[in-house]
Amino acid sequence: MPVQQLVLPQKGSPSLLRSPPSASISSRRKSSPLHLAAAKGYIDIVKSLISVNPETCFVRDRDGRNPLHIAAIKGHVSVLKELLRVRPDAARILTDRGETILHLCVRYNQLEALKFLVETLDDPDFVSCKDHYGNTILHIAVADKQVEAIKFLSTSTRIEVNALNEYGLTALDFNCTQSYRDFKDWEIKELLIGGSNAKDIKCNCRVELVGSNLASHKNKTIHQHL
Repeated sequence: MPVQQLVLPQKGSPSLLRSPPSASISSRRKSSPLHLAAAKGYIDIVKSLISVNPETCFVRDRDGRNPLHIAAIKGHVSVLKELLRVRPDAARILTDRGETILHLCVRYNQLEALKFLVETLDDPDFVSCKDHYGNTILHIAVADKQVEAIKFLSTSTRIEVNALNEYGLTALDFNCTQSYRDFKDWEIKELLIGGSNAKDIKCNCRVELVGSNLASHKNKTIHQHL
């Protein structure tokens, strides 16, 4: 599709692009046209934009997120495939909060995007990366009780299950603060202890010292709006 056609609305699509793809800023969130197309899942527009300038994969918005981050947040796996095809290194860029693209997948509960990226990037060290608060994606999945994500991470990856965050807590410590009245809590505990990477895993005694801070810590680091 010629670049000139990108300024016109497509059938079923709002007027997403009002400037050619060379423009790097197009909204109050400092989002590029590629950010917007990735967010909406408009795969044809994405293909057209990256064919003209694939470097737009590295453009960051106000939160330090590039178009791959946005596609992951929205769960648009087909868009991720196209963006990774032209600029795979863009998937390894951190946001301003020190989050990897995998952190965003878990935080926004996008399991299929998570699986796709873990399998495609095939990098155990990247899977175990921590954000600015020291949380791995397993910490976040446990805090949010995402059973399927925990199952995938504990059985299909080599993530470090005993990794400590800045409070000295493991993912299991997050689980140990629960009342276990919810069946999910028991299931998560079993997954963590019985996972393929579990080795001498146990609750950290420091959880009692920081328990009062844990709830606010979760809210600050886990449930931030887009």
